[in-house]
Amino acid sequence: MRIAISSQTSNGLDSTVAQHFGRCPYFALVDIYDNEVQAINVIDNPFYAGHQAGQVPQFIHEQEATVMISGGMGGKAIQFFQQLGIQAATGASGTVRDTLESYLGGELREAAPCATSVSHAHGHDHDHVNEEVVRAMEAVEHPSIAATLLNLGMLRDYSVDDGHKAVLTLMLPFPNIPDNIRDHMVNSLAMAIQAAGGQLVKVSIGIMNDTERQNFLTLEKQNWRE
Repeated sequence: MRIAISSQTSNGLDSTVAQHFGRCPYFALVDIYDNEVQAINVIDNPFYAGHQAGQVPQFIHEQEATVMISGGMGGKAIQFFQQLGIQAATGASGTVRDTLESYLGGELREAAPCATSVSHAHGHDHDHVNEEVVRAMEAVEHPSIAATLLNLGMLRDYSVDDGHKAVLTLMLPFPNIPDNIRDHMVNSLAMAIQAAGGQLVKVSIGIMNDTERQNFLTLEKQNWRE
């Protein structure tokens, strides 16, 4: 069995899982036999900059994967995967290693479309604006680290409804992050969403687990702004 997992980084089993299957820089292709990892190959996503409907599912099919796992994906994408005989699973987070353990342990099974994709079915104009809002959120960078909040694992569970209203979770590496840094990130997200035609209506705050925190600290060290 070959499992494809959307990834933000290219670090083998320690790669960080991406929250959107189509807009991820990499895919981790993992060969599994008897619930054990036999091989892993992290490849570039040729459609990272943009894609048409069905292109990414077809690409995954060409890689001979039978399972596609991501943080989230749209309803249309799930249908494409089903038509290609590929099982789609969502709700993944942490590293590729964590995700494999969750999937093989039966915790990740059925894909559920994200709220953004539900709104996509209601018209082209909604689709365009919501896509722009999502892209705007995903492009917001940390004030002290030369990396996006998405890549750092700080932007989680984000969605946009038919009224272009956005909700998201901001994951903090530590509970004692200074208020001014947290508020700066929230304000940056709100401004980016507004500039794209949306409105940030709810921000939930979460705390990273040990694995997520270690990934964050590694990226922080690599991308700290001098």
